[in-house]
Amino acid sequence: MPARAREAEEQARRALALRPSLAAAWLGRGNVHYERKSFTEALAAYDQALAIAQAAHGEPVDRHRVVAIGDSVRTDLKGAAAFGVDCVFVTAGIHAEELGSRDNPSTAALSDIFEAAGLFPKVVMRRLAW
Repeated sequence: MPARAREAEEQARRALALRPSLAAAWLGRGNVHYERKSFTEALAAYDQALAIAQAAHGEPVDRHRVVAIGDSVRTDLKGAAAFGVDCVFVTAGIHAEELGSRDNPSTAALSDIFEAAGLFPKVVMRRLAW
């Protein structure tokens, strides 16, 4: 496991040891599992984060108000679908070469990869910046 992933895993573990009801720590733990391709564990951690948010707000969190952001059809878009949330697909990432360009992706190539996966994002954008 790369040093960055070990560090993130340790930070999530420490945060949860200090405050197991911290939704952000469960989100971090889910992200660690996700990066390690442990998708079942990632989904369980994300579910826990949502459960904590629901308890804090005193009402259910509508998954239609949650969005996943990613650049991979195989993991990000598929994971969003498995978790029951919409996905914002970023084209300047892992599929950029396949799409023809980071700055001007082919809409035909986008359609092809989504069609092949049988999955479609809610939004497609070139880059995510804030």
